[in-house]
Amino acid sequence: MIGAILSLVNGPISKIIDKVVPDKTLRDELKYNLEQAALGQDTEFMKAASAIIVAEAKGESAAQRNWRPHLMYLIMALLVWNGVVVPLITAFTGSQIPVLEAWKAIPPQMWTLLTTGLGGYVVGRSVEKSVKVWKEG
Repeated sequence: MIGAILSLVNGPISKIIDKVVPDKTLRDELKYNLEQAALGQDTEFMKAASAIIVAEAKGESAAQRNWRPHLMYLIMALLVWNGVVVPLITAFTGSQIPVLEAWKAIPPQMWTLLTTGLGGYVVGRSVEKSVKVWKEG
């Protein structure tokens, strides 16, 4: 999200500022302030997203606490089925197992979801371990 905002600030908005504001110092200051505002918005967005995840993790029901990991398991199982199991069965038996056309390639949205979810898990665990080591040390 921040990349899109910064590309607007550094792209079209920057060109408008260059045309409208004659003073170079004022132009640079305006651009800097816009970038800082964009970064502040991204920070607020990340805080809100973090609060949602914390609320889910502290939820009363198991479904509320675990839906994200279960979704990752489901995606990984589908990938293993279509990328490993079906080709092996086809190679060894010669029979074709019907697979949905949409699953002959990984849908880009699913790949993004999987990489984002896995990345978030890895980063979260790394931060968790780092804080533990920092508190002990």
